[in-house]
Amino acid sequence: MCTDAHFCREMMPATRPFLESEGVIRPGDRADRNGNIMGDCIAHVSKSQKSCSYKLNGQIYCFGCGFKGDLIDFVKRRYHLDFRGAAKRLGAWRDSALAQEERSELDRQSRAREEERARTLQAEMEERQRRLALRNEIHQDTQLMKDLSGQLSRDIENETLWECLQLASNCRELTEREYMRACGFEVDF
Repeated sequence: MCTDAHFCREMMPATRPFLESEGVIRPGDRADRNGNIMGDCIAHVSKSQKSCSYKLNGQIYCFGCGFKGDLIDFVKRRYHLDFRGAAKRLGAWRDSALAQEERSELDRQSRAREEERARTLQAEMEERQRRLALRNEIHQDTQLMKDLSGQLSRDIENETLWECLQLASNCRELTEREYMRACGFEVDF
């Protein structure tokens, strides 16, 4: 028996792609500001299919049945495995008795997971920056509309100010639609 077999945390898959592949969260589901994505629980049948909180760091908690743990616990529960079996299923189990080709393949898979994790984090950061830029644009359009309204209160007959106010209003409405879509809401104004 191999005594140098062990669990290797850095070989764990990226949380979000793994949970999407397991079908408990959808690709379009967004994490809240605390990094939680609500999804279906594997431990019980949930009517809402949103009773379980999945953190992007791998922590899991179900508000319906109280199940809590991490990705290892998730796999253990879903597939009725022990710790070693769950770690192997996740690709996070190292065995010193592996052949060189198997070790190379595991290392390649580990690097691929790490690259996927980095791409996922980068995409999430870029999406967040996009939403922040849109929000800032909405605030700027709102401030412009306030300024124009103030000027119109002093010069109500000024056609140019009325046209500028209409343009600013239209711009803000378009930006709000784009912002709502970026936040994952379907909007029909």
